[in-house]
This record gives sequence, structure tokens and C-alpha cells, in this order.
Amino acid sequence: KEGLYLKVTKKLISLALTLVMLLGLLPTAAFAVYEDFFASAPVTAETNSNTGWVADGDSLRSNIAGKSYAGSTLTVTVTAEAQIRFEYKVSSEAKYDVLTISHNGAAIVTASGEQDWTGCLVDAQSGDTLEFVYKKDGSGNSGSDCAWIRNFSAGEPIPVTLHANNGTDETLVQNFYGPGTLKPNGFAKDHGVFAGWSDTAEGEVLYADGA
Repeated sequence: KEGLYLKVTKKLISLALTLVMLLGLLPTAAFAVYEDFFASAPVTAETNSNTGWVADGDSLRSNIAGKSYAGSTLTVTVTAEAQIRFEYKVSSEAKYDVLTISHNGAAIVTASGEQDWTGCLVDAQSGDTLEFVYKKDGSGNSGSDCAWIRNFSAGEPIPVTLHANNGTDETLVQNFYGPGTLKPNGFAKDHGVFAGWSDTAEGEVLYADGA
């Protein structure tokens, strides 16, 4: 057992070092920008590699100014039920270079020309997608030839504190933006079998694992 343990440990260390090396090859600025920008909402985000959305002060901006027949796409995936709020702006050639915002594939905003900051509210479920696409034709450029989004949020979360309840003060806080699912139990107790969650240390089980 000790030999197997040592082998597993070495392999895990090797995998961890490999992961660190691979992450070191990626553009860390992109991770930092997206982490900060979406920090107050239960979402993940990705953008197309060469023409994707980039940081612009406190906003994210499309990145195809002056490029004919191009598109700049940002896809946001919601990870918990929430009311998603954000603002958008566009400065483009009216009717030809267009910002389209879609919820689960259905367009909810189509903006072109000169449009100042406008708020948007979306009732979203876990797994929903929001897609921001600034798309250009080949006839010319006007204005800043860009679209922006900012102030992406989901309101204040409700924190739920999970207590180990095993003689230690170990806890885990999980934020909810609406109805959601409890994280699987990660606590352990010698000679104990996890039965579920209660609202007091000695209370009866109210929620099963992952409820």
C-alpha cells in the first residue's frame, strides 16, 4: 500500500507540474480580465481566439474594428439560476455593422449605429447561454466600429454556510443567486456515515447530499 501510495503521489505531482507548465503558456491577462469582469455573476465565459472581446477600462469590447466580413463573439454560460444584468453600447455603421445579443440562441437585442449605454435584464437558468456578437459587412466603417458591455452582475447572492459538525470549525460557504443545488458533501468523520444536512448541530436531516 505504501508503494502504491508513493507511485500515485508522484504521478499526481507530475500531472500538476505539467498543468502548471501548460497554464504558463497561456495568455494570463485574458484569465485575469474575465475573472474580474464576471466575478459578481454565476457565469463562465469564452471568446473566439483571434477576434475575441478584449478589456477596455471597466468594459469588454469587440475586437474587429476595420475588419470587413468579420465577427467578434463572446459566449457566456450561466451556472446558477439568476437575474443577469449588464449594459451594452455600440458605435458602428448603422444597419450594416451590428451587435446582436442572444439568449439560448434567440436574439434579445439588435443594435447598430450610435447607441449609448443601455441596460438589459435576463432571467436565466443554470446552463443557459448569452451570446454577444458584433458582426461587420464589407461596405465600410463608421464611428468607433465597436460594441461594449459592462456592469455584468446578478445581484447580491444568498450565502449558505455548510458546517463540518465533526468537532472542528471547518466550514464551506456556497453562494446562491436563486434556487440551486447544494455542493456534494466534502467533509468526513471517523466511523461516521454522511446522512444529510440539518439546520442545527443535533437536528434532523432536512436536505440530502446534492439536494
